[in-house]
Amino acid sequence: MLVSVVVLTYNRCADLKRCLDSLEGQTFRQFEIVVVDNGSTDGTSKLLEQYQVRIIRDDVKNKAYLRNIGWRNAQGDIVAYIDDDAEALPDWLASIVETFEKFSEVGAVGGPTIVTNRQNMLSLYESSRRSKLLQVAARVYDAVILEKRLFDVCRFFESGAYSIGGSLPQSAKLSAPLVVDILSTCNAAVRKSVIENVNGFDEHFFFNHEDGDFFLRVAKAGYQLLFNPKAVVLHHVNPRTATRASPFYMGRDFGYFYAKDVRPKTLSNILRYLLNIVFFNTYWLYGTFQFRNYAYVRGIYGFISGVQDYLRTRSKA
Repeated sequence: MLVSVVVLTYNRCADLKRCLDSLEGQTFRQFEIVVVDNGSTDGTSKLLEQYQVRIIRDDVKNKAYLRNIGWRNAQGDIVAYIDDDAEALPDWLASIVETFEKFSEVGAVGGPTIVTNRQNMLSLYESSRRSKLLQVAARVYDAVILEKRLFDVCRFFESGAYSIGGSLPQSAKLSAPLVVDILSTCNAAVRKSVIENVNGFDEHFFFNHEDGDFFLRVAKAGYQLLFNPKAVVLHHVNPRTATRASPFYMGRDFGYFYAKDVRPKTLSNILRYLLNIVFFNTYWLYGTFQFRNYAYVRGIYGFISGVQDYLRTRSKA
């Protein structure tokens, strides 16, 4: 079984080197590496000369489009995605391939994506202990929106929220693979035939949630998503704003995702859904005052724009 590992990159030369070094150290050897370079100007081109990789260069700023380029140029039966600021442990690919061989009904496999620094959700959760206002908000978010399942592994709720257990070290200690609701392209592999069957990634997303939308569609098409605790990736999240989406596009893609993919079925879940929208947009106000950066307010405008974009897209369908 040939695996194609697809890595999208943009101006993260040092991160990319660590990622490629980790891929060269894999115990499973039947794989190719496809690097999709999104117009890097920081020495990435020179770095790639040191590795046996297939390079595709494209300047279009749309991650869903770039992910589609990756799988369409892949030669493997399995397409594995990993972020350029992530590091795969040596048995990552071996564990993924073993899972596909053992479970024929599985469409996609992921594993622990252990964040080595604080992610936003966990950081806010910990900060809530030092603020009475945040403490109340955290309790409501945990109890109502996340149904007291914040630390579950790869769960997706009808409120539109995700659990974060798959990014914590304890997820690598599970005793057996677990069927989950959703995966992340920071650490996931998909049968190429499955990607083709669901028409790849939706290019109406620009920088975020294209993978959440994709895996929800894979599950809706009848394929299992499996979380293998042995398929471990360390995610050294690069905090540089120059290589990440702006608040506007984070809000915009979240709004598009909410309008397209979140369908609460009961009155209680509709209320959770609406409350999560309020919490999400309140976060941008919190960021504005906490970091004294008025660019955060554009996240709210982005959310509204995302909902409007989806409604326009649907009206044209």
